Amino acid sequence: MLGWGTAACSADGDAARCFGLRCKADNPPPGAEWFLFVDDAGLVDAPLQVNLSVEGRIDATFSMSPVTLGGYLQHVTPLDLPGHSDFLDALQAGQRLRVTAGDLPAFSLALAGSRAELTRALAVCAPSGRSDRPAAPSCDAEYRARVREAERLDTVPNGRLAAEGMRLDAEARLNLCRAGVRP
Repeated sequence: MLGWGTAACSADGDAARCFGLRCKADNPPPGAEWFLFVDDAGLVDAPLQVNLSVEGRIDATFSMSPVTLGGYLQHVTPLDLPGHSDFLDALQAGQRLRVTAGDLPAFSLALAGSRAELTRALAVCAPSGRSDRPAAPSCDAEYRARVREAERLDTVPNGRLAAEGMRLDAEARLNLCRAGVRP
């Protein structure tokens, strides 16, 4: 429902509220988008201004468009890596994110572990495409081994979903390795 990527979520009562970064819904990537999901019908099916504050500062204001994925209304806006780099840095260094959207009461989300999660999400979604940097031989060997395992899983009954996950994981790990980051 939320897609490949990462999100900070909270549940107030029975209503989940999430803000995150994920691969664009149109497959395959490259590309990433910010998304807002509120599971209590608190948002309207219309464009929405969303103000985001990390540690008490307004760090970003996004104009988000409504989309329905898996039967759930969400709001999205494309990631602009150069334009959003300061906000990404604030998210990676911050402890709390405050979200204000439309008539919905403002809510806060914890950002623990956000640096590693955002790094992984960006590698998976590859907003600038697959890295052109050469990979160390160990990276390529690990990638090939994961792809072979995915091919094996494809032949197992009910293994198709696991195989797809393994392929995405292999691609993400290769991009991280090429960027000099170990997952």
